Amino acid sequence: MLHLNRMTIACLCATFIVGCGNPPPEDSFSEKLADVMEEAPEPPALDIVAPEVVATLDRNQLMSIMLIELPPGTEVPEHEAGLRAVYALTDGSLVLNSDDSGDVAALSTGDVDVWPAGRYGIENTGGEAVRFVVLNRTSDPLAMTAGDTTSDEMESPPESVTVLHQDQDFKIERVELMPESTLSMACENPCSVFTLTPATLVVESEGAEPDVMDVFGNRAVWFDGGSTWTVESDEDPVGLVVFELEN
Repeated sequence: MLHLNRMTIACLCATFIVGCGNPPPEDSFSEKLADVMEEAPEPPALDIVAPEVVATLDRNQLMSIMLIELPPGTEVPEHEAGLRAVYALTDGSLVLNSDDSGDVAALSTGDVDVWPAGRYGIENTGGEAVRFVVLNRTSDPLAMTAGDTTSDEMESPPESVTVLHQDQDFKIERVELMPESTLSMACENPCSVFTLTPATLVVESEGAEPDVMDVFGNRAVWFDGGSTWTVESDEDPVGLVVFELEN
């Protein structure tokens, strides 16, 4: 009996030396959460995503401008929209799906494409994410009154401005400004300026102090018809895309 008690005491002493007889500490909340996340099943693949990939940068009674990034195998659901001008930020191939067609729109970085008004979805069937800017015309061209510009009388732009597209609906220009430069621009008709890079825009209004706006990249700024504005660059070059509505 005494021998058994000695063994028991020896075991108790060993337990005391190793862990003082206390149970092992519990895992932290972060460790538990990590274990749960590892054990959780993989989420199902997303076939249709819209709010996650579409950012509305500007919207008014004449147009809306959106920044869209579609991962491979995803699509913007079928929807109704007006005439659309698209500026490609990356290369890619999109399928415009509707009830009776599946037209393919091939995009190249820096190019412009015009999609007709109608109801259709936009699907990325390629292996890489596609990123682009969409200007959706929400007004009837005949109802617009600002300006009177026609493509037949288009003036030659300065070297830093490239006219990418111009017809009876849209005029789209890419502005490339070298460091420590200034360029004055004018929108005869309502326009939206999309910033490819951060930029400083100075808006001049008659009888008022100039309004200086420091704008981040991937943003849109709206100007009414007849607006005059200046873009300035410091140490870094500046890139813009100007979407102007034509009559």
